Amino acid sequence: MKKFHFILGAAGALLTAATATAQTDASSRLLPVNPGGPKTFGMVYDYASGTWTSTLSSAAAAAETLYDNTCSVGSFIQVADDEVIVDAGRLPSTSSPSNLTSVTGTLDAYPLASFDVAYCTAETNIDFEISFFEQFDACDDASAVEPTETFSIVGAPGAAVAGVQECWVVTIDLGNVAPGIVVDADGDGVYDGDPSLDNFGYGFQLVTAPANGDTGPLIAGDPFGILFGGSGGTGCAWGGGTYWAGSDEGTGVGTDDYFEIDSVEPSAMIDCFFFGGYLFANEYSCMYLELAGEAEDPGPTEPGTPYCFGNTASGNPCPCSNDNDGTLPLGGCAHGSSAAGALLYGEGVASIGADTLVLRGERGQPENSGLFVQAINSLDGNGVFIGDGIRCAGGTLKRLKVGFADGTGAADTSGVAQGLWQRSDDLGYTIAAGETIYYYWWIRDTAGSPCGNENNASNGYAVTWAP
Repeated sequence: MKKFHFILGAAGALLTAATATAQTDASSRLLPVNPGGPKTFGMVYDYASGTWTSTLSSAAAAAETLYDNTCSVGSFIQVADDEVIVDAGRLPSTSSPSNLTSVTGTLDAYPLASFDVAYCTAETNIDFEISFFEQFDACDDASAVEPTETFSIVGAPGAAVAGVQECWVVTIDLGNVAPGIVVDADGDGVYDGDPSLDNFGYGFQLVTAPANGDTGPLIAGDPFGILFGGSGGTGCAWGGGTYWAGSDEGTGVGTDDYFEIDSVEPSAMIDCFFFGGYLFANEYSCMYLELAGEAEDPGPTEPGTPYCFGNTASGNPCPCSNDNDGTLPLGGCAHGSSAAGALLYGEGVASIGADTLVLRGERGQPENSGLFVQAINSLDGNGVFIGDGIRCAGGTLKRLKVGFADGTGAADTSGVAQGLWQRSDDLGYTIAAGETIYYYWWIRDTAGSPCGNENNASNGYAVTWAP
């Protein structure tokens, strides 16, 4: 996965400039959103292909909200084509504290699948760029450093009639971008308690010159609106697309009532701005932004596919009506020590050149012997029984490892020297790259065998070996 990196200043040190102590009132740049509000209409920009569509990639469709500053307060910021506006926010890490202004994150690096931005324009379509910075506090002077990522958006939707303002919320879909984009939480994966180290920055730059009216990003947030009310008393409640505030997804943490505007040519910081704040009955807001991606650790990828489950519902009735009880994950037929049946799965990588595959059996008979078996054909039941269970594979059988299950009924192949590919080769069968091999775990069942055969088998497990 592609990963954001630390931002370095001109001297090569982490950018840690103190936030400007004085800000310029930017309320004169605030323009009202048209009464109809922003349009969405499912406008999606597939960044990998550079095309507009109405369909999300599978990764973006399954993504969870990571950062959510989307509660609109009804205004947008006027920006010229030779300017870039830069704001700040934060993605919390697992070491981040949980309090009124923060939350403990779920990961230390988040795979990013998409982001939503919003803007208003009187142009029929516009081009703009969204830039991201790591370890950046608002008004740290983004013009002094290079962004970690810049996304160029071409042909974004605009006004139906030139000169008549319309506002849009669009999704930038990164799900098809290879090798993918990962964002470090809290700047470097660790909470420091310093915005210049923990926050990220994001910038909006209009590429096409506005000819028919004002253009700029929508503002959103107003995290204290529930207490004080923003402009017109219509602020946004905590947790309402603004702050994490007890929700298990979505956060506008790190937002603040100031941002910077830089010139593009020559690159320089124009000033640090704010919207006037509550003392002047103005908004306390940041740019509209939503980030979506993976919010939970998916865990290791399983190297194979389980099949051939011991129950009638799966098409494999067991030999003496000893179907398993359906406990997930599904295993083989019920035996004397487990109504759920013996379970076989894998861990590691099934690669001929870098074999780390380990087969693991669970729910076997404690303190009893078993055997991990390799075969080249899938039987998937088909009425072929072995003892009290189903034989899930056949053809060129190889005995990979004999061993005793522990007190919980678990055993594995971790003691096989040089890996399972080499073990198979030593036993006279050389597995070819791209070949699918089938495995099952045969177990003794001498305590309470339901059919009286005193042995049983797990589900099958199919593994396709990589080079």
